[in-house]
Amino acid sequence: MVDLGIPSAPPPTLAPRRKSRQLKVGSVLVGGDAPVSVQSMCTTLTSDVNSTLQQIAELTASGCQIVRVAVPSQDDADALAQIAKKSQIPVIADIHFQPKYIFAAIDAGCAAVRVNPGNIKQFDDKIHGCLQSMARQHQRHWQSRRYGRPLYLKSMDLAILKFLLNTMIQ
Repeated sequence: MVDLGIPSAPPPTLAPRRKSRQLKVGSVLVGGDAPVSVQSMCTTLTSDVNSTLQQIAELTASGCQIVRVAVPSQDDADALAQIAKKSQIPVIADIHFQPKYIFAAIDAGCAAVRVNPGNIKQFDDKIHGCLQSMARQHQRHWQSRRYGRPLYLKSMDLAILKFLLNTMIQ
């Protein structure tokens, strides 16, 4: 047999994919039987709209299919509408510290919202109501939601942990 220099087929999968529920992030299918998608996070200040859009364009050209942007401040939340509208790929708002930014992300048209409850130290009735409203808003807009999993559960307020566990069970 003559070696034509053609690479051999890739090796078989070493570990099977775990079963997961499929959902859409913008136009990209994630989970279930969907192919693995490429996701990255911008390193720019989200409030710097031009730099963030430039970085998103560069990531898109490199094959990125979904992008996350950090939203730790009101200025960042205010920039989301322009970014979500002009981005070529779905934008996920990564919410930090203030649950009120969740609504800004939804109103801005972000494809999904990621909330890390470990960033929210104090859980009171206002935050509880905000998280319940967020869950209802997501259901109305058919948006993806992901509650970040903190590295250490002890970093979370116990009331937040109980609320999130109850929400995931429902």
